[in-house]
Amino acid sequence: MALNNVPLAGKSLLQTRDAIQQNFTTYINDQFALDHVAFNSPADSGLHNQVTFPVNAAPTNPGANQLRLYNAAYAQSANANDIFLARSAGTAIPITAYNQIGSTQTGAGWCYLSSGLIMKWGFVTVSGGPGAAAASSFNVDANIPVFSAPPYSLQISPYTSSLFTQLPSLSAQVWTATQFFLWLPVAYGVNVGIRWVAIGPATV
Repeated sequence: MALNNVPLAGKSLLQTRDAIQQNFTTYINDQFALDHVAFNSPADSGLHNQVTFPVNAAPTNPGANQLRLYNAAYAQSANANDIFLARSAGTAIPITAYNQIGSTQTGAGWCYLSSGLIMKWGFVTVSGGPGAAAASSFNVDANIPVFSAPPYSLQISPYTSSLFTQLPSLSAQVWTATQFFLWLPVAYGVNVGIRWVAIGPATV
């Protein structure tokens, strides 16, 4: 909504008074009401009640010691658009991006954290023989970002679809940015399903 172009040269205050008043009572007030408390509100004047981000097709880096939030598409995310956090140095982070591939029980997925780390999860099967070991990969495909270095933390838990089933103990070791190692110290008799969660530095 465009403001009235007033006052103009050669116009008196009487001639432009209504247009000037309309700029404040209608145009400025209506525009300020978007995502703010009311312009003429005595309480909380100037504060936001929400923040709306239109799509930013050409984001730029913020200045030194600044942060910037913007809305853009991230190809690997399940969302149509995500909120990015950009710092003055480094790559912008899609802090709302995530994806789940396959079943929530035995599939894989990932999400970005606002710190810039990424959390990934998945499922792998280990043979039930004594001393059985398996080298497993952190999920990588077109819809899953990769770790830029070996993850900082890896947590595992045995999984079965049957209730009240005693499950074996296992150990795990992070090997590289793309691979980890699982070990079953005692015989279990059947293959063991393992759910895992890893957190580490991300390649955006």
